[in-house]
Amino acid sequence: MKNAIKITRKGLVVVAMFVSMLSLAKESFVSIIKKDTKKAALILNDVKKGDQLSILDESGILLYEERIKKSGTYAKGFDLAVLPEGTYAFRLSTDTEIKTMPFTVDVKTITFNKDLEKVSYKPVIRVKDNLAYITKLNLNLEPVSISVYFESFDKPNSEKLIYSETVYNTKEIGKVLNLKSKEKGKYRIALTTEGSTYTETIN
Repeated sequence: MKNAIKITRKGLVVVAMFVSMLSLAKESFVSIIKKDTKKAALILNDVKKGDQLSILDESGILLYEERIKKSGTYAKGFDLAVLPEGTYAFRLSTDTEIKTMPFTVDVKTITFNKDLEKVSYKPVIRVKDNLAYITKLNLNLEPVSISVYFESFDKPNSEKLIYSETVYNTKEIGKVLNLKSKEKGKYRIALTTEGSTYTETIN
């Protein structure tokens, strides 16, 4: 059977939280207190239990990771002297956002540049009555690739790409995808942007 998918041409009303996100987008989320040339205290405000804090190198390789154990204010000292010279980033991943604070390590010191702080918003995928509502705040104007796959329950391991689109230069992305199939199966929606992929499986 042929599977069909189409974009419903009704415009989406951008969810109200986008407005509040826009007003907060340029606020700093992190405080750095240098103890000496290669040590720093990292202070994060309003974190939630379960948020994920990471340190990555400039290639995106994970060097350190921990789950926040308590909601509120997070404070911890980091000895960055063990890192080779280069560019790195602290990354805080929450339910809705990924916040990045780059820093540079050289021979004598570490340098944090708050002007390079970046906040990326995770997409929201909601499904109702065979319609998939996709919204994403994309203030960095990064390309966002949307792919939809279908796998028939009668044919395990037969997942096929049935829809693909890349959205460019759009701050507020809103899509409604109409998922219809005469076969019983499951859909997988994947959104890729800024080096990360977010997926949602719909049975």
